[in-house]
Amino acid sequence: MFDLKGHVAVVTGGNGGIGLAMATGLAKAGARVAVWGRNAEKNAAAIDSLLSLGAEAAAFACDVADETEIVTAMRATLARFGRVDSCFANAGVGRPKAFLEMTTGDWDAVMRVNLVGAFLTMREAIKHMVERGGGGKVVGIASVGSIHGMPRQASYAASKAGLCALIRSLGDPPMNHGNAAGHYFSTVVERAAAVALALALSADLVADPEDG
Repeated sequence: MFDLKGHVAVVTGGNGGIGLAMATGLAKAGARVAVWGRNAEKNAAAIDSLLSLGAEAAAFACDVADETEIVTAMRATLARFGRVDSCFANAGVGRPKAFLEMTTGDWDAVMRVNLVGAFLTMREAIKHMVERGGGGKVVGIASVGSIHGMPRQASYAASKAGLCALIRSLGDPPMNHGNAAGHYFSTVVERAAAVALALALSADLVADPEDG
């Protein structure tokens, strides 16, 4: 097991499914965990679960489709924990539908959460990491669909392909601003690999097609 004492992690969509399993694994390793999610009931249940492990954890209401809520959640997280060392952009949605039946609204709703939400979340996390100095990590949860496509899930697959490109674009020099100290590491974790990681870190995992 990793030793993450003193580490502060943000997990979007951390109130259920893969997100909660990762939050649980982080908590078991000693990290302080900030759970971001839309559903107040699920947020409360997730925090009860994490606190039962003896972890320090707090939930923050956040819909990653809303830029203002992301900025507010990051400020609240920093006020509560003082820093963020890693950020897991896990929140995601899908709207399965035949391609010719897909509306602009269907497409935009998925992109807004899975791609724009991930971008905004990572931007706010990295902004803090650069200002603080000392480095940090941002992690995006992608999908095999980003490579092979997915029947009836064109918007989801495209959003995850965009996420992969976004992460690859965060290497040097964009991540090393001026004299900011430390290395800023970004990576994509394919969804299947995220499940394996979550299972490795936590024995309990309840699948949830929509984390958040």
